[in-house]
Parts: sequence; structure tokens; C-alpha cells
Amino acid sequence: MKKKIRKIILVVVVVLVVLVVAVVLGIDRIAKTGTEVGATYALGVPTTLDSADIGILQGRTELQQLQVNNPEGFDSPHFLKLNRGALTVSLGSLTSDLVEVPEFTLEGIEVNLEKKGAQSNYQVILDNLKKFESQGESEPAKKETKEGKRFVIRETLIKDVKVRVKAAPLGATLIDVTVPIDEIRLRDVGSDSNKGVLVSELTGTILKAIILATAEKGGNLIPKDVLGDLDGALKSLASLKDVGASLSVGVGEAAKEIGAGVQQATQQLQEGTRKAAEEAQKASEQLQEGAKKAADDVAGKIGDLLKKPEDKKPE
Repeated sequence: MKKKIRKIILVVVVVLVVLVVAVVLGIDRIAKTGTEVGATYALGVPTTLDSADIGILQGRTELQQLQVNNPEGFDSPHFLKLNRGALTVSLGSLTSDLVEVPEFTLEGIEVNLEKKGAQSNYQVILDNLKKFESQGESEPAKKETKEGKRFVIRETLIKDVKVRVKAAPLGATLIDVTVPIDEIRLRDVGSDSNKGVLVSELTGTILKAIILATAEKGGNLIPKDVLGDLDGALKSLASLKDVGASLSVGVGEAAKEIGAGVQQATQQLQEGTRKAAEEAQKASEQLQEGAKKAADDVAGKIGDLLKKPEDKKPE
């Protein structure tokens, strides 16, 4: 009898283990597919994720190696690449329609912004994002709204970001600069209502935050026409405030809250250019005045040398 009970217990344990493994693998696959589909849907270019690991017992979910492809016709192998991401969330929360996430961390992000003449990869991506935001009640939107989970993320920490800007205006020298950003913080994403945000909406929110931070940190390095493009594109998109989010760039006490556009960075660059031009003009005028005075002095001395002896006044 005891042996029979032990066998029954063993069978039950094995079944439970198999079920847990199946559930975990199923959740991982669902999370991976949902992330890829949501990001691809929002940005309009293929997006892939190597793996999603839902830690049921640890209350922590990890994402590895997310890549957003570059639009066709541009040189960089990717538009955006994420090394790893992690969010703290319980299994109980994951089973509900609205998932509350205390913290979402993204680490090691590379972004390539390219402009060739009048064409740019960021304009293609942001135009796709604009179409996504303005789709209203289209069938794909209804499907994602019905099937996708929504999130409220209290703290989004984006660390170790490098944004490379390559611009080759017509007839001008290639500009290639990298803007490093230590830390970006987004707070209360999806808190504007009880709806939260879908994965696709979260993707667009994070991209806008990175672009805003890039303009803030690299406004004096990035070409004025690129800043103008980004400013115009962001003005046509929903602001971060529309999803209840606030944004700050920096670390600790150095963190600085920034607004919903890159217009300030553009104005700062233009103001710097104007001041530089004024200073150059002033220096040129001073140089000309100095040269004129020097020429007058030399002419006076030459005139003295050329005077006849009888013209010179006796000392």
C-alpha cells in the first residue's frame, strides 16, 4: 500500500513539474513573440528578440538582445539594439489584463541615426510611428487591443546609451558623432488612465525618450538640420505626457527634467552659431582696424623718410 502511495505521489510530482515547465516555456514564448510583434507593429521594421525569460519564482523577467532593423537603403546593420532588459513583476500580475511593473531596466542600447542628403532612417521610423499612433480603430489596432496585455510602469531606467549620428548633407562633408548618455529615467508610463500601455505603445514611448535625451545631451554636436528633422517629427507624435510619463536625463542629483520636443536644443545650437558669428565679425573688424592703423603708421613713417632735407624742420 505504501509503495502504491509513493508511486502515486511520484506521478503527481512529475506531472506538476511537466506542467510548470510547459507553462514557463509557454509564457516565455508568448512574451518573446509579443515583444517582437508589438515593436515591429509600432516602428514598421522587423524587430527580433533572442529570448525572454519569465522568472516565476524570482518575480523578475529578463529580455536578451532585442534588435530593430534599419530601413532599407541605409548602411548601419541596425537602427536600434538592446543588450538586455529586466522588469520586476509577479506571476499574479502577469495573469491580469493590466500589469503593474514597479521597475523596468534597459541596459546597453545602440542607436544609429543616419541622413543621406534629404533621406534619413530616423524619418522613416518616426513616420511609421506616426501612422501607428494615428491608426485609430483599424483592424490591427483592435486585434492588439483585444489580445495584448497593458502595462503601467512606475520607473523605467535606461542605462548606457550610445547614439551615433551620421549625416552627409548634399555637397557637404560627412559628419559622424557619437552622443553617450549615462542614464534616462521615465516615470509612470501608462498612468494617464486605467488602460496602461501596450507593448507597441511602450516601444514608441522609449524611442521618443531616447531621441529627446539625445537632443538634450548632444545638441551642440548634432547638425542643425538633423535636430530640425527630429523636432518636426516629434511634434507630430503624441507627447510623453499623453501616456502620463515624465522624463529626466542624467544621474542622481545631476538629473535634469526635459520637455516634449527638441526645439530647445535646436534654439541653443542656433544661438551658439549666432554668437560665434557675431564674435567672428567683431574680431574681423578689430583686425581690420588694427591693420588700417598699422598701415597709416607705416605710411606716415615712409612720408617722413621721403621728405627733402630742406622740408624738415630744424631741431
